[in-house]
Amino acid sequence: MTIILCLILCVYIYFKFGRQNTLWALIVLVGGNLLNFIVKHMIQRARPIDKLIPQSGYSYPSGHTLGTALLVFLLVVFLTYNIKNQALKLFFSCLGAVWVVIMAATRIYLHVHYPSDTFASMLLAVVIISFSLNLKHKYLQD
Repeated sequence: MTIILCLILCVYIYFKFGRQNTLWALIVLVGGNLLNFIVKHMIQRARPIDKLIPQSGYSYPSGHTLGTALLVFLLVVFLTYNIKNQALKLFFSCLGAVWVVIMAATRIYLHVHYPSDTFASMLLAVVIISFSLNLKHKYLQD
């Protein structure tokens, strides 16, 4: 589902904001998930043994949480771009944060991740988002 939402978002960004912003969004999404894959295979932390659903692979960091955080970040950036009301922008940002926290909580509830896995993913998302925003403001025109 996240992949489909990402593709829809990228098509929207392409037609509304142009090729450069679409490329930036794709780099954030693909680069972030690639970084998650690399870290996951470097650390190789086993998943909890009492999983409620079958899940393979390594536990740390949570790919679902990171992917959701990056998607929500891009949604908030591009869907609120033309909104001038700061209170409304803050509302959508808070709604996005709740979405990410719910995703992280479900991963813990299902026992497919430890709390530290999801927390690390949220921190990694903040680092990726901060780094990518700095690059965007430095090299891309809005």
